[in-house]
This record gives sequence, C-alpha cells and structure tokens, in this order.
Amino acid sequence: MGLMFKALSGLGPKQPATFLVEAEGRRIIFDLGEEKATGRRADLSNLGKVDAVVISHGHFDHIGALENLEMLGNPALYASGSVLARIDRPANAQELPVYGETEIAGLRAKTGRDGHAIGGVWTFLDVAGGFIYMGDHTDESNVFAFDPPPPAATIVLDASYGDADEPRSAQIGDILQLTANGRVLIPIPPDGRGIEMALIADEAGRKIAIDENVRKYLRRIAGPDREFALPGVAERAGHLAESADDAADPGAKADVFLAADADGDFGVSGEIIDRYLRDLSVVFTGHLHKSTRGYKMVQDGEAVFRRYNVHPTLPQNVRLARAVNASTVVPAFADPGYLSAFETAFAPARVDLSGAFATG
Repeated sequence: MGLMFKALSGLGPKQPATFLVEAEGRRIIFDLGEEKATGRRADLSNLGKVDAVVISHGHFDHIGALENLEMLGNPALYASGSVLARIDRPANAQELPVYGETEIAGLRAKTGRDGHAIGGVWTFLDVAGGFIYMGDHTDESNVFAFDPPPPAATIVLDASYGDADEPRSAQIGDILQLTANGRVLIPIPPDGRGIEMALIADEAGRKIAIDENVRKYLRRIAGPDREFALPGVAERAGHLAESADDAADPGAKADVFLAADADGDFGVSGEIIDRYLRDLSVVFTGHLHKSTRGYKMVQDGEAVFRRYNVHPTLPQNVRLARAVNASTVVPAFADPGYLSAFETAFAPARVDLSGAFATG
C-alpha cells in the first residue's frame, strides 16, 4: 500500500512545521508549529480528525500550535519523555523511545536521536516502503547524539540551510576568534545551541557567564536528559552548570555571555543589550526574522551575524538520503529557489517540493 503526503506548513524558508501523512487507514500529523515572530501557523480548519500527532522536538516552530489538538479531534500525542515533560501533557500522550521500536496509531515505527536538541527524535513509519520524518537534525553536534535512521523510500529532511556546505568547524573557529578580541554577548536558544556553545567556549579557555535558562538545560543534559548526549558531555555540562558566572549580574567578569532570547528582544540577552556595555560586542548565530531586534542590529552595524550550524548542510543531507536509500526526498524548511540544486545533489532520487503527493 502507498501513502499520501501533504505539507500543511513547512516547505518554505523557516515555515513552522506541520505535515500530514495518510497510510493504511491512519492519518498522522508530524509537528504542530508556530512562527514565534509572526504567529503564523498551518490552517487546520478543514482538516478533520486525525489519529495521532507526532512531535519531533520542543522548539516553538514545531510545538507552538499544540492548542489545536482539540480541532483535530484530540488525537494521541506522541513525543519523547523529555518533550512531554516541558508541555501541558494531555491525558492520551504516548512517550516515544529515545531510540528503538514502537507503534504509532497502530503502525510499526522506530525512533532515534536527531542530534539537534534535548528531546529531539526522528520517526520512521513502516509503511509504503518506509517513511522518515527527520524534524530538525544534524550529525555535527558536539553535545547531542545522532542515531542513523533505517532504510526508507521517502524521507522528509531538514533543508533549512538550502545548498550551504560550510562545515561547522570553520564557523566555530570564527566565533572563537571574535571572542578573543574582547567581551562578547551571544544571544542564544538555551536548550540546543546554548549548551553547545557553552561547552565550546569553556573548552577554548574562555571565561563564560550564562543565564538561568542555559544553566537549566546544562543541568538537564547532565541529569534527566543525559541519554540525548554524546559520551562525556553530561559530566562536563554538570560541572559548567555550577561553575559558570551569572550573565544577569551586571558585575559578571566574563569573556563570553550566553543568554536567551536568541533574537535579543527580551530576557537576559535583551537586558544586556539595553545596558549597552561599551566593551561588549554582540554576535548572533541563528536565523533572525526581519521583525526582530537582532536583525535590525545586524543591519545597522551594531552586531555581527555569524552562522553556527544546528541544521544539516546539503552534503550532510545527501549522505543521509543515500544512506537510507530514499527514492523520494522532501527538503523541508527551504527556499524553493534551491530546487535545481536539490535535484542535482539528490539524483537519482526524486525531489518533491510540490507540497502534496501520493506513492504507489
């Protein structure tokens, strides 16, 4: 039997993730996201009931529209235990294994760690020759483990960086060089990039200060969520969580300040920017929506942007698609202008950005 796939949201650049798969009489939604800067989310008003909602990880562009579960008939919600612990867990929630076999809405499934963030997992459904939804993922992390998924005919992967091929090692070198020239604030998401950059800066000999959000997730990866970490990370994270200075302290003597939010709009990063420490430069490392303070600061020359990969490059995605022997590749979260580059890179696999298709 085949499957039907529909991108309700998530095929355009940084669109919130919401995808529908229909197979063997089941209707399954993957992620219910919202774009934080604009409130944009998928229109589910005419979708009807579904059998399950599967959450890849706990970032807002993947879980921000969970209030729409009732609109979908209150289906079972599947996510890792780490993600379920961070949300208003519904009574019919089902915990996905960090790595292993399971069932989703009665269909055979497998999950594995996605290398992107605490609680993040990819999902494999044993339907139509195999279907994989990767969510956000990377195999470059210095903190998070990545489990290779099994063979599948169809894979929806994270193409947030389009055809970019710059390795993270070069980016880290540039960011560390910036921190060598004076004190630096790096506004950062605390539960992914925040943990990674804290350990990278500490290992490079920089004295760091972190806000309580970054400290909380260092403690989580050192404790209840250590199964998502690479070997040796938990111990180092636990030590740093207790030894790092407080970024909210105006008198903190640090080389690198790591604080949320990632856009500099609010939180401790916003407070530090408001104080305008004259000897402190600001470096943004992730996507900045045009409405954010960070975007305006970069445009006005008040801050620097230097990407730090937390999503895969095109060569990584090509290796992944070939490793699972996919015949259909759906590059999610990408500008459709990259279609030609995708078709060349993923050949002989078929690349689909149509938003809806069926397999035999």
